[in-house]
Amino acid sequence: MTREGLMLKADKWTCQLYNIVSVICSPVTKKNKLIMERNRELKASLGNGVCFILGNGPSLNDVNIECIKNYTIFTVNFFFKGDVKIEPKYHVMIDSLFFEKEFTYMQNLVREHRETRFILPVEIMKNPKFKEMSDEEKARMYFVQADLKTYSEYMQFDMTKKMTVSMNVLPFAIQCALYMGFSEIYLMGYEFGLYAPIATGHFYNPACEVTQPSDTAENLLRGAIVQRHNWAIAEYCRRNNIIIKNLTPQSYIKAYPMCDFDETIMDLEKRK
Repeated sequence: MTREGLMLKADKWTCQLYNIVSVICSPVTKKNKLIMERNRELKASLGNGVCFILGNGPSLNDVNIECIKNYTIFTVNFFFKGDVKIEPKYHVMIDSLFFEKEFTYMQNLVREHRETRFILPVEIMKNPKFKEMSDEEKARMYFVQADLKTYSEYMQFDMTKKMTVSMNVLPFAIQCALYMGFSEIYLMGYEFGLYAPIATGHFYNPACEVTQPSDTAENLLRGAIVQRHNWAIAEYCRRNNIIIKNLTPQSYIKAYPMCDFDETIMDLEKRK
């Protein structure tokens, strides 16, 4: 067996062992189970079964996002920092940043965007400021518990149970869309330049360049984990006849077919 093959097998075994330990030693509590049962509500309304999931890559500045305002839209993290006149149906924030350092930012988003449902880690409820939020605000917040590791084609996206976590928020948002039952998923703003020494900024700050960590090997490993997660998602979609396409030019994510944004919109509009 090659060194690379041995490393992959060792990683798979490690992830399997970690997941077993997680389920046994850190099971979903009865309280959290009741909280996450409410996530079944998210399956109720799919519209035409089409959704767009928006990353925050600079390519969003090159398209007319308002073209998709009548479709179900998922956004993530700091999307609202941009000057975009659309109101997403779902906003996903799973990074620990948002239930610690950036809790107030998250709190303000929930208060300001009353048509949006927020998907958040259940740990966020431990923040003392959570009690200050109104019942109306909490009613638009849906909580998940994600700490399982993905490996090979393994992933778990049932939002009422433990889910596979992601090192990048986009695969996690895709998992949520799969749980809800969307049959067509289109990705935008998903450059994912983790492999580049200098990464481009976000669409709300495109001039900013982000210097990647100096440990290239560690950086590549993180990127490989995210790529593997995307390939697992792509394989699941292939087996279950779910359409998933990447509309991001020059994206480093190659797990999904690459398509043109304008042509995709024209095709969708013709079907109406």
